[in-house]
Amino acid sequence: MSYRHILVAVDLSENSRRIIDKVILLAKPLDAKVSLIFVDESANDSAFSGLIDLDLAAIEPMHPSLKEFANKLNALVVDTNYTIENQFVMQGDLSARLDETVAEVGADLIVCGHDNGFWHRLASKHHELVNNVSIDLLVIPIDQ
Repeated sequence: MSYRHILVAVDLSENSRRIIDKVILLAKPLDAKVSLIFVDESANDSAFSGLIDLDLAAIEPMHPSLKEFANKLNALVVDTNYTIENQFVMQGDLSARLDETVAEVGADLIVCGHDNGFWHRLASKHHELVNNVSIDLLVIPIDQ
């Protein structure tokens, strides 16, 4: 299968860059688009709902933390030597909202990282993603 648009879920940690680098290695020979999504599952602000493209100019008045998210995402990709098609912030439960995001950007592969630590396994969302996404899902283990 040849993927055309890869959607990468990042958590803005240092490990996110490792995942992005691996995705770029996959995307280059396929000439696939790459988009990033950061999910703020802790946000509970009705003014900040849904999917927001961080390329939009007027996002800061809508939700002050979006500027911080945008800066962190940009820092992750500043020297990747590969075009990042979109940088998105999505509020809410990732497993419940990811399919609509996939449809909006036309993605055909979702990539996320997985920390093998004990506490992360207890709180992992990966089993929910496996049961709820409608496209291929690649989970990349993150070395400690």
